[in-house]
Amino acid sequence: MNETSDGMPPSHGAATPGWYRDPAGTDVPVYWNGREWAARDQRGVFPPPGWYPDYSNGGKTAYWNGREWSEDPQTLRTFLIVIGLVVAAFLFLVVFFGVLALVK
Repeated sequence: MNETSDGMPPSHGAATPGWYRDPAGTDVPVYWNGREWAARDQRGVFPPPGWYPDYSNGGKTAYWNGREWSEDPQTLRTFLIVIGLVVAAFLFLVVFFGVLALVK
């Protein structure tokens, strides 16, 4: 979480977008988008898509897609890695067989 040494967010003018302790005093982290706090009921201002600390899950990361949290962040991360490897393998094969065709 982004915070000053006393555990509270910096003044609003100096605060960069990110997760901060709730200035209302709850233990739930709240997202500051640079202009306003996200709604505490999670129906208001949302953070941009990306990986964030999941304080409800022992500090592991979870993926926020802009609408909802991933149910199993490690599975999603693994899925994205596998997709990247499949695309890389496909491109390698295209180049390999293209060069092979030119050599013949």
